[in-house]
Amino acid sequence: MKNPTTEPAKDDPILLQLARKKYPDLKPHEEKLFRAVEEGEPADYSTGDKEKDKPDNAHNWGEDRVLKAEHIAWLCTDKQASKQVTHRGIPIIGARIDGDFDLALATIRFRLGFRRCSFKNKIDLKHAEIRILDLKGTHTKSIRADGLKVGGDVILKNGFKADGEVRFLGAEIGGNLECDGSQFTNRDGYALLAENLKVSGNVFLRSGFRVDGKISFVGANVGGDFNCDESRYEFHQEEEKNSPQKEYIDDEGVICLKRAEIRGCFNWTRIDLTDDVSLDLRSARIGVILSELESWPKEGMLLINGLVYDEIYIEGEKGYQDKIEWLRLQPKKIKYPQPYEQLAKTLLSNGHDREAKKTLIAKEQDRKKRGPKPTPGAWFWYNISGPIIGYGYRPLRPVWIGLIIFALGWLLFSIGNNHGLMSPVKEGDFFADDSSAVHRLPHDYPEFKPLVYSLDMFVPLIDLQQGKYWMPTGQGNCNIIGIPINCNMLQIYLWIHILSGWALTSLFIVGLTGIVRK
Repeated sequence: MKNPTTEPAKDDPILLQLARKKYPDLKPHEEKLFRAVEEGEPADYSTGDKEKDKPDNAHNWGEDRVLKAEHIAWLCTDKQASKQVTHRGIPIIGARIDGDFDLALATIRFRLGFRRCSFKNKIDLKHAEIRILDLKGTHTKSIRADGLKVGGDVILKNGFKADGEVRFLGAEIGGNLECDGSQFTNRDGYALLAENLKVSGNVFLRSGFRVDGKISFVGANVGGDFNCDESRYEFHQEEEKNSPQKEYIDDEGVICLKRAEIRGCFNWTRIDLTDDVSLDLRSARIGVILSELESWPKEGMLLINGLVYDEIYIEGEKGYQDKIEWLRLQPKKIKYPQPYEQLAKTLLSNGHDREAKKTLIAKEQDRKKRGPKPTPGAWFWYNISGPIIGYGYRPLRPVWIGLIIFALGWLLFSIGNNHGLMSPVKEGDFFADDSSAVHRLPHDYPEFKPLVYSLDMFVPLIDLQQGKYWMPTGQGNCNIIGIPINCNMLQIYLWIHILSGWALTSLFIVGLTGIVRK
């Protein structure tokens, strides 16, 4: 004989009558759910005591706060029952849901909301369709939502906790993914796995968001911002593994946004990371990067090769230099030029020409430090010729160096001439007495001019006729700053003067034409 309390009554809500037919042994607190849903009101099982109502204490909740996952799943999927659900959907507050919550492949035309509830078993939403999913303040085990389609927001915030893997592989969210102040824990693998996720709005992982495990948004597409302001990421690497730097060069990082596309702003500010956490942004496309240097992973734990962005703001006391230091957080064995070239391109497009050149010069300097043992040609480039012309990005630098050498030559040749070290070179053009040779030259013999002589011997592309008629072969001597100078020493300097002119002129030409830029 049936319990008389379960017999349908004419004045009972239609949804409750359907539920009693499906589940004859419904208890009063379970009936409360069906009554509230049909009336469009929240099914509130909380006591009002904040401490007792915390989902952490769900194991101490009485039977009158325990709902069966099977009942809620039936309410969502049964055609007759779901028709009785109002536009407010299913709002449940402060209940413990026992059993596996299976809504795989279900089409749910209304909002599904669980606030400050506790799920004792897994949630399966694979390939389901839901208007809005709200788990604000709720504690769950693993969630499987591969291929899930949500018309509006997915709300996992304000104390939401998941103990196990939360998966949104290939899911589509028409609004925002809101995870502010939530906690995801899965030390054995991925705590949040959202590869190829499509979010029309924003992704909020901020305001106390915390992850203990790996997180992946590989290939994700976000129409708005990806905001991680004031969040914490932990990862406890097993001792037997290799060092983090070696481990993550080829593998995906602990936080992985590889190949993700974020049309808005990637906000990476006030981030707290453990030492084992690496960030992988390889081949991602981002509108704006907003961060400060202190928020990024430690050196060797940042992977950014192929990352493309329109604007970047890395704030710090050193200003632009912090952007270079950001690039140097990559593993030392990585020698890709693209991150430097991308930063330079972005700086150039935003009117920072000087900083863009500095970035490209830093690229060559870092390749020198990080690259393999150089060949003789590479050694000469990275240590001598490259620095002189700013690795091709400061081609006018040889001009300033040349002016210094030219001025030094002018000074030395002038002093040498005054002390009898400069002599005419054509035989028969002067008489044998060296001490008076300069005064007895033919009237048409070119006069020695130190400035013109220095320029003539230094620049290989011009001929001012001084080098053909004068050489430091005189017998005089002099003393410059306590250093005795004779014709042999001045001759050696002349060779250096000439070779420097050839070298600097050549570097100026190739630097100006951009031939040596890499």
